[in-house]
Amino acid sequence: MIFKQATIESHLVTDSDINDCLLIDKPSKISTFDIIRNLKRYLNKKVKIGHCGTLDPFATGLVVILFGKSTKIQRFIQHSRKIYIGKLILGVKTDTLDMTGKILKKEQAPEPSQKDILNIRNRILSINFQIPPKYSAVKKNGIPLYKYARKGVDVSVQPREIKIYDFEITDYKYPYITFKTEVSGGTYIRSLAESVGNILKTYASLEELRRLTIDNISVENAVPLSSINSFEDINVNLISSSSLISMPEIIIDISMQKDIIHGKSIDIETTSSNNQLFKLIFRKKLIAIGKLADDNRIHPVKVLV
Repeated sequence: MIFKQATIESHLVTDSDINDCLLIDKPSKISTFDIIRNLKRYLNKKVKIGHCGTLDPFATGLVVILFGKSTKIQRFIQHSRKIYIGKLILGVKTDTLDMTGKILKKEQAPEPSQKDILNIRNRILSINFQIPPKYSAVKKNGIPLYKYARKGVDVSVQPREIKIYDFEITDYKYPYITFKTEVSGGTYIRSLAESVGNILKTYASLEELRRLTIDNISVENAVPLSSINSFEDINVNLISSSSLISMPEIIIDISMQKDIIHGKSIDIETTSSNNQLFKLIFRKKLIAIGKLADDNRIHPVKVLV
């Protein structure tokens, strides 16, 4: 489900109290950290800034930027479902699993039949574990894998559990396959492209990638990075952090708010099951994320104020 533009709340703030979010439609050839460095030029140095998941430099699409206290909700967005469209080329193997890397092997891949193409979806949907690419930000002993790779050091990494919710071939013109997929957070689309090659008994590398959504957040609501050239540009495009989290909300009163910000649990009548997460709202602002515990009380798991 993708939220409508009308549900997004804009907030005008001063440089010192910026605590909301910005949706950027990332262009290719820059990193997610380049976006942050660009935005920092227009902000007070004390303003904390983060993001909800990187995109590779060659990729485009949705990047969620968090400011101030909104950085505390990062994990509630970053590990959500994501939708991508991608394009891969058959017959090419690179060290990065995409076409920006060094070509390791190249062959005239056998041209898949229509039956082979139709078989890809079921095979991809059956993937439950994935080994992160060696050129990735996943850490081993506190060090990102890409730093080992750049030094030519091989390290073993345990497979991680993932979920492929959907995978659809949208276009096929040998040796190129275009696809759309919905995946769990932490899934590497470069590795999925490699898996397609394995299914077709050849190599495959990702050539294009675009992120369309993160949970209920759509790139359609994002602004181009080129349109942000001042603090005012950031200000007018801010959206509330609450808008980005797709969980039920509870409106709390002032006494509940005081308990929550001091880490205390509150009594709320609800028919929800245990461990359900809620947005706790006070005077139209997101105060905390709470969880329904066994004692039928809401316990704060992340307080924003």
